[in-house]
Amino acid sequence: MIRHPSKRTLQNWLNGEATPAVESHVATCDRCATHIEGISEPRSDGAIAASLHLVLAPPSDFRATIENRVVAKLDSRQVFGYMVDLFSAGVETTRLFLVDDSTEDY
Repeated sequence: MIRHPSKRTLQNWLNGEATPAVESHVATCDRCATHIEGISEPRSDGAIAASLHLVLAPPSDFRATIENRVVAKLDSRQVFGYMVDLFSAGVETTRLFLVDDSTEDY
């Protein structure tokens, strides 16, 4: 039967108080290695949630940036619309001068 180190001994090993027996046991025992991983990782769900919020939160100027980009896009479309209207006016004027709409029946 394999004798596993106590939780306190594993915690001490994790804190740097290694003994050759514990060192060799942890190197070959999956159960103790898994236990060490569990005690070395933070368990605070609040800390994890706060970290995720910090990492995933949009920048503080996100709303203003998006609003400015939307306004700029709408303005550019409005200018494009004016250009189309001006071009259309020229085409319509040319059509009025060149196309003979008089259709008289004799």
